[in-house]
Amino acid sequence: MEVEDGKEVRYLGAYLTWYGGTIRKEWWMDWMRKRKEELERWKWITRGIGRRSRVRVINGWWLPKLWWIAKFHEVPQWVRKKLEQWSLNFVWKVEKGGGRVAGDRVMRPLVEGGLELRKIDEELRLR
Repeated sequence: MEVEDGKEVRYLGAYLTWYGGTIRKEWWMDWMRKRKEELERWKWITRGIGRRSRVRVINGWWLPKLWWIAKFHEVPQWVRKKLEQWSLNFVWKVEKGGGRVAGDRVMRPLVEGGLELRKIDEELRLR
């Protein structure tokens, strides 16, 4: 199948351009909605656990879904930023403001006073 420069075709559910595969914003919006719904469910499950355990939920269960997508596609900056915001809110159990520390401090190693929440931009650069 030949694709003209500047055009795209859909093949087996994926949009392909002359330069390779691409994911449309609508797909990202739907994927993000599902991740947000998962966090909402986890808020109820993790009501009685501490912040360190909430970080384990994010690092070990929630973010690997992003790592899988990132193996094949470029993750837009707006997606990265929103996921990081949601993960911090999940750890601190708040939607806006409240008693929490800066995100960069939460992302530091335990020995430096952090909780080892993974930095999305840094992790994606390593992959």
